[in-house]
Amino acid sequence: METLMSILSLTDDTSPRLARSDALLAAVLSLWLGLALALSLSGVLADASAVSVWGFPLLIFGPVALFALLYRMSPALQGWALGLDRRLLIGLHVMRTVGLGFVFLSFYDILPAAFAYPAGLGDAVAAVWALWLSFSLARGAPVSDRAIARWNWFGVGDFVIAVGIGLALRSAWLGGAVPTDPMGAFPLALIPLFGVPILAISHLIIALQLRHSTPNTTL
Repeated sequence: METLMSILSLTDDTSPRLARSDALLAAVLSLWLGLALALSLSGVLADASAVSVWGFPLLIFGPVALFALLYRMSPALQGWALGLDRRLLIGLHVMRTVGLGFVFLSFYDILPAAFAYPAGLGDAVAAVWALWLSFSLARGAPVSDRAIARWNWFGVGDFVIAVGIGLALRSAWLGGAVPTDPMGAFPLALIPLFGVPILAISHLIIALQLRHSTPNTTL
């Protein structure tokens, strides 16, 4: 939690207002993680026939839509989001290397290859790209807003494709002998229930920052 808080911290300011913001963020993330753990451990989401076709997408992208709504309504949230360190927001996506685990699990018929390869390799590309961008920005190397936007859109597209394939290959829909049902059980369910929404929100924040910043066209 401390690592996640440092990545999402606004500045090094230790004012009471920032301390309250950090405390609220920690509380929200803790509650969110707790709910994700409870759902994943319950095994409810692993039964594709027990979840409506809109259930999983709502759990994955609902938090992103909620953040977007609150952003429009709250000037304070707008200032907080636009002030986040872009280098750290991008660096957060290095954790997407865990997606390669999907490919590994496909070797043992735990996940279908039709899902594992696009999702896992797409995440790996996004992670390596994010690592390069964050290191370049940290060293002060010239990186254009266009380059960041290209990575940002790639990352969003990777999520959309992975979630779409993952939902389509559930046993209650198009899944064959090896469905994606394990993605609804602990520990894999923590990825779509907690990891993906947080990273998707960070993509949204980066897009908003690029929209409000002075264009940087340096190659």
